[in-house]
Amino acid sequence: MIKPAQLYAEELKRLYCETWYDSKYMYYRSYIGTEDLHLPDNNYEHHAFAILENDEVIGYITYKINWAARVVYNFGIISFKQSLVFGKDLLKIIDDIFIKHNMNKIEFWAYQDNPAIKHYYKFINKFGGREVGILKQTCLLMDGKIHDSVMFELFAKDYLFYKKFKKPSQIKKDSILTYDTETYIISEK
Repeated sequence: MIKPAQLYAEELKRLYCETWYDSKYMYYRSYIGTEDLHLPDNNYEHHAFAILENDEVIGYITYKINWAARVVYNFGIISFKQSLVFGKDLLKIIDDIFIKHNMNKIEFWAYQDNPAIKHYYKFINKFGGREVGILKQTCLLMDGKIHDSVMFELFAKDYLFYKKFKKPSQIKKDSILTYDTETYIISEK
């Protein structure tokens, strides 16, 4: 269940504090150390959500918004507990970004050696996103190493197209498909 993070501020801060010395969470924080979780005091430029399962906080999803460019950036997700609910709610939030809020693009970063990056690649491949590039040696993390960063982007038109057709790999090349006002010609790259 998706709820405004501010309603669960104390629980989120407690759970986040518990991750401070756990190296599996170092890829979320982006620093060798960290500070308290700062929840936004508005929902104009920053959205933040607590993810709940059976009334228990299991995760946190946040992003910033550039309304002028219709771009969501600084997308952050942290799961405190393994759950299928978390993944389903994440997809619901992405749907809301593109459908409810009419955003054009999501930009997000990951450290190249983050074990979760395989899921990011799977996600962008499934929904027509792309790797924009790799920045070398961008951040020192708690393991004492300087890590490279990968930037990804996902456009609304691609996400909605691939979501509609579910299995784009089964679409025959040289097919012409129409989605709303967009026409797509599927051909080999």
